[in-house]
Amino acid sequence: MSNTKNEELALFGERLKYYRKRLNMTQAQLAEKIDVSEHYVRLIENGYNAPSVELFAEICKALDVPAYNLLQSNNEAVRFANPKLYEKLQSMDESQLNSILNSIFR
Repeated sequence: MSNTKNEELALFGERLKYYRKRLNMTQAQLAEKIDVSEHYVRLIENGYNAPSVELFAEICKALDVPAYNLLQSNNEAVRFANPKLYEKLQSMDESQLNSILNSIFR
């Protein structure tokens, strides 16, 4: 167990927390489902610890979520879901992106 927060693990933890809350599940309930302590779930969600491969599989099963949803960043998810859209967005400058966002959120 690490005492240092890891930013990549923190992003994973945020995604884990999102999917847990989407099911209206508490940390204690998730901990019970995957047979760990609530404290351990909190450490994972806050980016201080990473689950083992076996525990990761249990988390995916408990949350009924595909592994890639927990592993991929938002950009990776877009790239995975729609590679052409991802490439097009990557090629745009800031003013083009802002124009698109303004059109969407009018």
